[in-house]
Amino acid sequence: MNDERKELEEQVFKWIEIAEEDLILANHTFTLSSNIPYRLICYHAQQCAEKYIKAFLVSRLIDFL
Repeated sequence: MNDERKELEEQVFKWIEIAEEDLILANHTFTLSSNIPYRLICYHAQQCAEKYIKAFLVSRLIDFL
């Protein structure tokens, strides 16, 4: 595997890793017994989706900045 391909894969997996952290947090927040902060759950779910999209764009060599 060439260095460029390896770097690309690392970037894709990094975005996925960060997306998973947002998803874990959103899912965990649902387990609270009271005062569930739905606004924050929505925020982290939206952040998760954005990061998965960024991973896809990186994998297709599409600049999103």
